[in-house]
Amino acid sequence: MRLFALDRIRQWQVTEKRFNVQPDFSLENYLQDSLGIERGPRVYEVAIRFTAQQARWIRERQWHSSQEMENLSDGGLVLKMRLSGLQEVKRWVLGFGSQAEVLAPPELRREVAREAAALGELYQSKS
Repeated sequence: MRLFALDRIRQWQVTEKRFNVQPDFSLENYLQDSLGIERGPRVYEVAIRFTAQQARWIRERQWHSSQEMENLSDGGLVLKMRLSGLQEVKRWVLGFGSQAEVLAPPELRREVAREAAALGELYQSKS
Protein backbone atom coordinates (compact mmCIF):
# COMPACT_ATOMS: atom_id res chain seq x y z
CA MET A 1 0.00 0.00 0.00
CA ARG A 2 1.27 3.46 -0.86
CA LEU A 3 -0.10 6.83 0.21
CA PHE A 4 0.22 9.97 -1.87
CA ALA A 5 -0.44 13.62 -1.06
CA LEU A 6 -2.35 14.71 -4.15
CA ASP A 7 -1.32 18.35 -3.72
CA ARG A 8 2.34 17.30 -4.14
CA ILE A 9 1.82 15.66 -7.52
CA ARG A 10 3.16 18.08 -10.11
CA GLN A 11 2.87 15.94 -13.20
CA TRP A 12 1.14 12.73 -14.17
CA GLN A 13 0.96 10.51 -17.17
CA VAL A 14 -1.49 7.81 -18.14
CA THR A 15 0.27 4.48 -18.73
CA GLU A 16 -0.77 0.96 -19.57
CA LYS A 17 0.20 -0.24 -16.07
CA ARG A 18 -2.68 -1.54 -13.96
CA PHE A 19 -3.19 -1.57 -10.25
CA ASN A 20 -5.41 -4.32 -9.01
CA VAL A 21 -7.01 -3.86 -5.63
CA GLN A 22 -6.94 -7.02 -3.55
CA PRO A 23 -10.50 -8.40 -3.35
CA ASP A 24 -10.36 -8.54 0.45
CA PHE A 25 -8.94 -5.00 0.86
CA SER A 26 -10.98 -2.62 3.00
CA LEU A 27 -9.88 1.00 3.38
CA GLU A 28 -11.90 1.19 6.60
CA ASN A 29 -9.98 -1.75 8.07
CA TYR A 30 -6.67 -0.42 6.76
CA LEU A 31 -7.16 2.95 8.50
CA GLN A 32 -9.08 1.79 11.57
CA ASP A 33 -6.18 2.43 13.98
CA SER A 34 -5.18 5.76 12.44
CA LEU A 35 -6.18 9.19 13.66
CA GLY A 36 -6.04 10.27 10.02
CA ILE A 37 -3.88 8.36 7.57
CA GLU A 38 -0.63 7.52 9.38
CA ARG A 39 -0.18 3.99 10.61
CA GLY A 40 2.41 2.57 12.93
CA PRO A 41 3.77 -0.88 13.66
CA ARG A 42 1.51 -1.47 16.69
CA VAL A 43 -1.64 -0.22 18.34
CA TYR A 44 -1.40 1.91 21.49
CA GLU A 45 -3.97 2.79 24.13
CA VAL A 46 -3.83 6.59 23.97
CA ALA A 47 -5.26 8.74 26.78
CA ILE A 48 -5.30 12.54 26.67
CA ARG A 49 -6.63 14.82 29.41
CA PHE A 50 -8.22 18.07 28.19
CA THR A 51 -8.93 21.08 30.39
CA ALA A 52 -12.49 22.23 30.94
CA GLN A 53 -11.90 25.11 28.53
CA GLN A 54 -10.96 22.75 25.69
CA ALA A 55 -13.18 19.80 26.68
CA ARG A 56 -16.36 21.40 25.36
CA TRP A 57 -14.90 21.33 21.83
CA ILE A 58 -13.59 17.78 22.19
CA ARG A 59 -17.03 16.53 23.28
CA GLU A 60 -18.63 17.86 20.08
CA ARG A 61 -16.81 15.53 17.68
CA GLN A 62 -16.21 11.92 16.90
CA TRP A 63 -12.41 11.93 16.70
CA HIS A 64 -11.99 8.20 16.22
CA SER A 65 -14.21 5.14 16.06
CA SER A 66 -12.58 3.67 19.19
CA GLN A 67 -12.90 6.80 21.31
CA GLU A 68 -14.19 6.80 24.86
CA MET A 69 -14.65 9.96 26.90
CA GLU A 70 -14.45 10.18 30.65
CA ASN A 71 -15.83 13.37 32.18
CA LEU A 72 -13.81 14.83 35.04
CA SER A 73 -15.17 16.63 38.09
CA ASP A 74 -13.39 19.87 37.11
CA GLY A 75 -15.22 20.00 33.75
CA GLY A 76 -12.33 18.53 31.81
CA LEU A 77 -12.29 15.14 30.20
CA VAL A 78 -10.03 12.24 29.28
CA LEU A 79 -10.24 11.07 25.68
CA LYS A 80 -9.14 7.47 25.12
CA MET A 81 -8.49 5.93 21.71
CA ARG A 82 -6.70 2.90 20.26
CA LEU A 83 -4.24 4.29 17.70
CA SER A 84 -1.07 3.54 15.83
CA GLY A 85 1.06 6.16 14.11
CA LEU A 86 2.00 8.15 17.21
CA GLN A 87 3.60 10.94 15.18
CA GLU A 88 0.23 12.01 13.83
CA VAL A 89 -1.43 12.07 17.26
CA LYS A 90 1.61 13.89 18.66
CA ARG A 91 1.12 16.73 16.18
CA TRP A 92 -2.60 16.77 16.93
CA VAL A 93 -2.07 17.01 20.71
CA LEU A 94 0.53 19.76 20.34
CA GLY A 95 -2.09 21.84 18.53
CA PHE A 96 -4.01 22.12 21.80
CA GLY A 97 -1.00 23.57 23.65
CA SER A 98 -1.30 23.50 27.44
CA GLN A 99 -4.99 22.58 27.19
CA ALA A 100 -4.09 18.90 26.56
CA GLU A 101 -1.89 16.46 28.47
CA VAL A 102 -0.93 13.01 27.21
CA LEU A 103 -1.49 10.46 29.97
CA ALA A 104 -0.62 7.36 27.92
CA PRO A 105 1.28 5.76 26.34
CA PRO A 106 4.60 6.75 27.93
CA GLU A 107 6.26 6.88 24.48
CA LEU A 108 3.82 9.53 23.29
CA ARG A 109 4.09 11.48 26.53
CA ARG A 110 7.90 11.58 26.18
CA GLU A 111 7.68 12.69 22.52
CA VAL A 112 5.26 15.52 23.34
CA ALA A 113 7.44 16.58 26.29
CA ARG A 114 10.53 16.65 24.05
CA GLU A 115 8.76 18.75 21.46
CA ALA A 116 7.37 21.13 24.10
CA ALA A 117 10.86 21.58 25.57
CA ALA A 118 12.27 22.34 22.13
CA LEU A 119 9.50 24.88 21.56
CA GLY A 120 10.28 26.51 24.91
CA GLU A 121 13.95 26.84 23.97
CA LEU A 122 13.07 28.24 20.56
CA TYR A 123 10.85 30.97 21.97
CA GLN A 124 13.10 31.84 24.93
CA SER A 125 16.24 32.19 22.84
CA LYS A 126 14.65 34.65 20.40
CA SER A 127 13.24 37.13 22.92
